[in-house]
Amino acid sequence: MSTLSIIDLTSEKQEKMSETWLLWELIRIFELTKEVEFSYARGKKHFFELLNHVNSNYLHIGGHGVRENGRTYLVTPRGVYISTEEIKENWVCNCIPELVVLSACQSGHIDLVKTLVEKGVRYVIAPLYDTYWEDAAVYLPFFYKLLLSEGKTPRVSYRNSICGYKEAFRKISGAWRFYEDGNFISVDCG
Repeated sequence: MSTLSIIDLTSEKQEKMSETWLLWELIRIFELTKEVEFSYARGKKHFFELLNHVNSNYLHIGGHGVRENGRTYLVTPRGVYISTEEIKENWVCNCIPELVVLSACQSGHIDLVKTLVEKGVRYVIAPLYDTYWEDAAVYLPFFYKLLLSEGKTPRVSYRNSICGYKEAFRKISGAWRFYEDGNFISVDCG
């Protein structure tokens, strides 16, 4: 059975909403809770503690991302940056997931993708630019429904969900990217 760990790096108290929490609620509606574990990261140290206890095929990290001076960072609920170097140093778990989905603006740049691939992640899905909360909140539950309950591969789940979203709404913000072994895989929605 495939499993998913979700780590929420957003602050619902500050933002009044969380795409990651909504994802968890929709997964409950899809009745996939046996396959999914949800955790809220309180800060950088706690994020790495959670990351090092992930024992799932798939990992979803929801939060904020920024791109500054050619470098990509994840951002904690308190606004502290997590760099690619810190991920390399502090993600020491031997049980690396096959897929990491970064639902964080600007997190789809190759420096962060390459860091994850070097750790052993095969597939990475992330937006290259800023993405609207509602786009991620609508698109990602369908991706996980295909992946977890329909048994589709990460690539097929990505293609079908992103193309279905684009057909229904014509455009999705963020320019979401799918990487396999660090290589960008273009998706033709025909």
